[in-house]
Amino acid sequence: SLLMNQAVLAGIGNIYASEILFDCGIHPRRNSASLTEREIRGLHASIKKILNRAIKRFGTSYSAYRTVEGITGENQNFLKVYQRAGEPCVKCKQPVAKMIINSRSTFYCKNCQK
Repeated sequence: SLLMNQAVLAGIGNIYASEILFDCGIHPRRNSASLTEREIRGLHASIKKILNRAIKRFGTSYSAYRTVEGITGENQNFLKVYQRAGEPCVKCKQPVAKMIINSRSTFYCKNCQK
């Protein structure tokens, strides 16, 4: 919920929230107050890494979105958990799970994210 709170971090939607939490190994239902200093640093690093990669790939296009130059995003081809429910996790091969948090779909690995 913290990553989706636009008052805290503007611009991180459910696609990037799922990918960021997977990257740093934090479960989507984890209370932000329970994070250790090390986990907070890891979360910060993952936010920068995932968003920078998405920007370099012109974003994640699941619709007709195009840049001013007419370029569609390519980041959807590199997503590790988002929209991959039931598919094997890229790290542990367990199925990726889906849950609803605040009326938004969230994707995660039950094994890799604690």
